[in-house]
Amino acid sequence: MLRTNNGMYFDEFIREQFVAIGWNFILDNDFPLTYDRHSQINAILRNPQGYASKATTAVINKCERFCKEIKEGDIVLITDKNRVAFAVIGEYYEHNRPLYTMQYELSVEKGNTKSYNCPYCKRRKIEIIHIIHDKDNVNPYMYKAILLNKHSLCSMDKYADIILSSCYDAYVWNNKFTMSFRVERKKEINAVTLATFIDKFNTLLPDVSPNDISVKTSLNSPGDIVLQIANWLGNYVWVFALWIFIFGGKITIC
Repeated sequence: MLRTNNGMYFDEFIREQFVAIGWNFILDNDFPLTYDRHSQINAILRNPQGYASKATTAVINKCERFCKEIKEGDIVLITDKNRVAFAVIGEYYEHNRPLYTMQYELSVEKGNTKSYNCPYCKRRKIEIIHIIHDKDNVNPYMYKAILLNKHSLCSMDKYADIILSSCYDAYVWNNKFTMSFRVERKKEINAVTLATFIDKFNTLLPDVSPNDISVKTSLNSPGDIVLQIANWLGNYVWVFALWIFIFGGKITIC
């Protein structure tokens, strides 16, 4: 998950197809850090006339993660005040380093420069998958995680299932075939109707073991019904092929 300075850079990230992180004086070629460079970075971060940061270790870890640990093909969750975007991470690059210095970054952040563009030079290309334009349509468990985590960059691996089902209507991950049904009804949902829907799904797949079928719901109206079939690789490839035949779309194997 990557924050956008309280939403300030969200539209630019989406429009220009990149994400970025601050602390412009720390660059990709700094890693792995030498003892001397580590001490130098600590001193610069703590400088009260500059970043005035006390969490120097956290800053260094975020920069290293952004430069070195995040891989092409990873999914990034980009947050705004009222929107959430999902994108595939691309290559790392450093934008306009002669201009995008530490001094320029601090000047923009403090409002001393008349610029509303992102001043960060450490960037990664992205390819947008999906944007949720209303926070009320965000999965409540994921939304809670977004609210509770205040870091500018953090891992969301434990929410992988929720993130993938928010990105794709159908996907394969961890040997499970998952289908997400988007329920747009804003009023209450009849319990019998919901039970009938799930039951009909089971009857359409008579050759699938009941133990391999599971369901997850976040029906805060609107919300999602997420149906999963385990052990798909060895036994149920035909289900995936049937889904594509009926509903169309691309095969996504994560």
